Amino acid sequence: MEQFDFFRKKEFPKNPGEEKRLRIKRGRDRAKEHAMESVRRFSEAAEKKFERKMPPPKQQNP
Repeated sequence: MEQFDFFRKKEFPKNPGEEKRLRIKRGRDRAKEHAMESVRRFSEAAEKKFERKMPPPKQQNP
């Protein structure tokens, strides 16, 4: 009878559609997070590049 315990222990999802929806939502959230991270990285790199191109501000002597 031990071999049939596997079937008893296994819980089948009550609503497969809900499971799928949650999985898709998790994937979307992860993708959004990844996109935000890459945008942040890109903007930081652009700022550094811009700072390098800008000459230091000239000090005016009164």
